[in-house]
Amino acid sequence: MNAGESVTLDVVLRAVAATLSEVVTIGYGTTSRANVTSAIATVDSSTLRNIPVVSVDNAMQGKIPGVQVVQNSGEPGGGVALRVRGPASLNAGNQPLFVMMLTLRQHGPHMTPLAEQPPPYDKPLFPGKFMPKDLDRWINLNLGNYLYRLDGSDAAITHLEKTLLDSDRPTVLFHFGDHQPSFDGSMRLLQKVTPKAISDPNFVTYYMLKSNYKPARSYDYPELDLSFAGALILDIAGVKKDDFFAANALMRERCDGFYLNCTDKRVLDSYQNYIFHQLGVLHD
Repeated sequence: MNAGESVTLDVVLRAVAATLSEVVTIGYGTTSRANVTSAIATVDSSTLRNIPVVSVDNAMQGKIPGVQVVQNSGEPGGGVALRVRGPASLNAGNQPLFVMMLTLRQHGPHMTPLAEQPPPYDKPLFPGKFMPKDLDRWINLNLGNYLYRLDGSDAAITHLEKTLLDSDRPTVLFHFGDHQPSFDGSMRLLQKVTPKAISDPNFVTYYMLKSNYKPARSYDYPELDLSFAGALILDIAGVKKDDFFAANALMRERCDGFYLNCTDKRVLDSYQNYIFHQLGVLHD
């Protein structure tokens, strides 16, 4: 092309489908295909089109590695169960395992004489710490009993925790204290050190939530009302929530773990109206 001449070029761009921005649903949430590091299996419509079955889930049998399609009944169109890389052992089982346990060992009364307990619980653990002297004797007797029993419970929970979390089965472990020990009301006389968000130290206890896999996101609250525990467990487990637990999770997020002392009373009123009046969670 000589100087001063002009040439017109017609350029046609051909569309090429790219799926890196595609949203992929995984076991514990959603992410983009570009960020997924694990294997993704795909079955397109051309593979399923000519298979003589009555439902899509039946058509996937044998088409995706690691996916088992189990017919729950022999009826045509009956429900099926899809298991993705479920344990194939005869002893392991394929269904989710739920373990609920109530420990009563550390409950009162706590009146066993200290001399009858093993060291170091056979003598006052905090001598002279509390005033007056009668309160000191009473608190040390109760604390000695309580901590001795708690020590045994802690060993049992530690063993259970290791057994569950060391397994190949994805596991979520949640345990909590339902209330503080009372010691016939004397516990209220003791000074307590609690997080700043706690409004009344007499109505706080602990909870712990662990899993043997990395959840889709982490959760951290200055205080978590125990009424939110159920939805939090479902979120960590990646289990679909019904209307009640979906609302419960939204309430937890918008009020930062607080319930009745949520700073936004409009959110609290709306939540209670929804679950009590629209969902009717309390009924005869």
